[in-house]
Amino acid sequence: GSTHYEDGKIQFGGTVTTDDQGAFTLQSLAPGADVELWLVVDRDANGIVQRKQWLTLVRADRPGEVVELGDLPVEPFPDPVASADTAPPVDLNEVRAAVKPWLDEAFQIDDAARRDAAIEQVRSALASQDVSEQRKGLVAFTAMAEIQFDKAACHDLIVPLLSSAVADVRALAAQSLVISGIRDGDLERLNTLAGDSNSHAREQAAFPIVTAVQRDLTGAPAKDAILKLLNDSEESVRTETIHSLWGAKLSPEIEARIIEISRKQSQFSDGEPYQALYYALSTQANKSEASVKRLIEYLAHTDTLNVAGRAAWGLGAGVAPEQRSLVADAMLKVLSARSTGHLSNEALARLKQYAGAEQREGIRTLLEKPGIDTKLRTELEAIAASLPEGR
Repeated sequence: GSTHYEDGKIQFGGTVTTDDQGAFTLQSLAPGADVELWLVVDRDANGIVQRKQWLTLVRADRPGEVVELGDLPVEPFPDPVASADTAPPVDLNEVRAAVKPWLDEAFQIDDAARRDAAIEQVRSALASQDVSEQRKGLVAFTAMAEIQFDKAACHDLIVPLLSSAVADVRALAAQSLVISGIRDGDLERLNTLAGDSNSHAREQAAFPIVTAVQRDLTGAPAKDAILKLLNDSEESVRTETIHSLWGAKLSPEIEARIIEISRKQSQFSDGEPYQALYYALSTQANKSEASVKRLIEYLAHTDTLNVAGRAAWGLGAGVAPEQRSLVADAMLKVLSARSTGHLSNEALARLKQYAGAEQREGIRTLLEKPGIDTKLRTELEAIAASLPEGR
């Protein structure tokens, strides 16, 4: 607790030695000062580290007063599922070190019996009622994704762990479920994680959800869960959700939210807005006019490799036929304004991909520019020659 001493100093925390009965004395307290004693709890009944809870045991305003702490009730640690636990997860490096012998046996290629025994150890850990064993089983199972064994047989062992009282176990279970194979009924379970009280668990919710619907986020309830995660108060949750959207079909609502995020200001060049471009907008499988126009805006960015170049690359897929002329016109502008380089190469590739009769005049104008690169001239002439007859 905090203690006011006679010299005017305030001590926060500190230690004191008890006698064999557990009694202790605080010395040199300032006369008349209040003393508050707390119990700091940072583990639940299973010994799992949780966010610290400060429980007041006693407030004493009369120095010298004897207080029987043993008679005071201590509140039980709250259920971690019911609380907004934002504590960091258990150090998985320690867990990986603990399961390394299992993995070494599973990955060796000389003795199938030893490999089968290691796999059985993982199954037993997944079926255990001990949280630390469950965690070890999940970490080992995800690490064994490339090992040949019946992973689907572990599905029913993993599903109950999605409802674990321990947040990092719920998160690991969601990852493991993808490896075991998503089945009917799993989507509803995974959607529940989108509203989990723990931010680490929410971070791991999106990828399994996207996998469960074969990357098609145009329908409920998956689109609603993903939209909820994209509006999460924690940037880490939003960022992990964006990462999961690679190559997905997006609902109009998700697409609009991604575009909104892409326009945010960030002090980091690779912050949340850039993640929206790199993982979502550029890889979107069903780009609408809004997405296409947002990607075209990026073409004027000063980072011609990572931003403008990425946008030009992204416009090579997922563009509807009715948007292709818009893209081709944008690429003509790039080729007219940029010299050779990654962005110019991508722009030329997109022009070859989408140019139609509508771009004939623009190509002719570009060819008339003085000093045009010889290679570019050759490429443009070839594109012009391949265009269908028209205006």
